[in-house]
Amino acid sequence: MLPPTLFDFDTSLPDTPAQPSQTSNFSRFSSRLPYLEDAQRDDADDEDTSGAIVDHASVVPWSFSDSAYEGLCLDIACYSEVLPPDWKLPSRNGLSRRLESYFRCVQEHLPFIHFATFSVAKTDVELLLAAVALGARNKFENACAHELYSMAKSIMLEKTRRQDLQLATRPLSENSHSSREGRNHLARIQTLNLLIDYASWAGKEILADALSMTDQLVRLVRQDGMSELEDQQCVEQQLTDTTPEERSWCGWVTAEERRRSVLAAYALLNLHSIAFDRPPQLLNIEVSVFLPSCVEPWTATNSTQWRRSRSQHQFPFQESLRSLFDGTVSLVSSFANYVLIHGLLQQLSLEHCGAMGKSLQPDTVSAFETAFRAWQSSWELTHEATLDPLSGKGPLGLNAAALLRLAYNPISEHRTLAQQP
Repeated sequence: MLPPTLFDFDTSLPDTPAQPSQTSNFSRFSSRLPYLEDAQRDDADDEDTSGAIVDHASVVPWSFSDSAYEGLCLDIACYSEVLPPDWKLPSRNGLSRRLESYFRCVQEHLPFIHFATFSVAKTDVELLLAAVALGARNKFENACAHELYSMAKSIMLEKTRRQDLQLATRPLSENSHSSREGRNHLARIQTLNLLIDYASWAGKEILADALSMTDQLVRLVRQDGMSELEDQQCVEQQLTDTTPEERSWCGWVTAEERRRSVLAAYALLNLHSIAFDRPPQLLNIEVSVFLPSCVEPWTATNSTQWRRSRSQHQFPFQESLRSLFDGTVSLVSSFANYVLIHGLLQQLSLEHCGAMGKSLQPDTVSAFETAFRAWQSSWELTHEATLDPLSGKGPLGLNAAALLRLAYNPISEHRTLAQQP
């Protein structure tokens, strides 16, 4: 079992010896924020070691050129009939500042947009506005964030309506799947991820937006979210004027970005199940993609960096989830651990519903305890995980550990009920 000192929370499981605190990163966690000098030192380390930021200092993805800003305004104007008559876009520098906030802060919680290949000039307008809205919210610019969110949602809905109408009038012989359509679906999944993320926690006034958009997200993920291998091959075949290594990198980026976008949708939907007491909308058995890669290949800014850091081994989600119940420990990324704890939580929720209010069987409780121990061991193994909220390694390790504590509450209750006479 995990040590009772986890988050200073007594799990109250009888006959479970506590592990020595010095052997676990969990037991060393404190709610105290780092001292100011520690945070400043971490910031200095980030500036020296963050390859994606340093390498792209001159061409950062959140930079808006004059032509890109003008093109964005023209694209938005094409949807003026669904926007307020007095709609107004922030200045070019204002957009850049808020988009920077998204990439530097917000995306660390669900990193599914590839930083090194992102371009404001080539990104769908609704996806761009949704990211800027989240960046504005992160800066507590709530009025601006809400306006940008409303614009992004209105444009996405209108674009979807137009595309559906065009598809309905297209001859059946032309309804074959293309790489461009696959990319459009991916952009829509990413846009919905961002819009749902915003609407879920921005207040009760727009919570209904988030709940209604989840149905669209589930439909898109089920329709097109699992074809990563086909998309990777299409990209590699199209890039005939690049080196084989660059083609492989671009193909990998396409597959990894789709994979992460699907798993981000899965995690968001699971958070909805937890926060709003809703049945799971995307079940574990439906998720058939690989787990996200480690951070080094994901943040590589060129094919050479990617080749040096890439791991050849990939972990299927369902196989990795099943292996936890066998006690198997795998060295996976922090994002992968975050996805897997969501899988365990969903499985526990389904078992709890199946028990119809009764306590879980002792063998079921033991199986989940084995899975949680294996998950914690995996968490401890990865160098990306940390419980420091200000660490440069990102918040995924802390977020995943918080979900682990949440998972142990019902397990403790069922263990206590099962041992009562």
